[in-house]
Amino acid sequence: MKFKITTLLSFFLAIIAVCFGIEFHDMMYWEGSEKGIPKTLVWYWIGVGLTYLSILSSCFYMYKSIKNKVVMEETGLMIIGSILNFLTFFFTSIAVIAWFD
Repeated sequence: MKFKITTLLSFFLAIIAVCFGIEFHDMMYWEGSEKGIPKTLVWYWIGVGLTYLSILSSCFYMYKSIKNKVVMEETGLMIIGSILNFLTFFFTSIAVIAWFD
């Protein structure tokens, strides 16, 4: 199986977005200083920004893959990447909303 670079890049960016999302979600529950990094709004918003940037980049490369006619073997990666992007976007948005409550 040979995948296009845009499809693989889209999938890996979706995985990176999940990793950023998990790390930044953990920041919500920090009390004081943990792991040598103080809990501040700066680190929280950096995590949010990196998560959303990874999601948008993944969607961009996914669009480029679809535009260049996706072969059948790549649809599995595209579907999994789309699900990861949707779930990460959803939970990140929920966490941002919860931060302000």
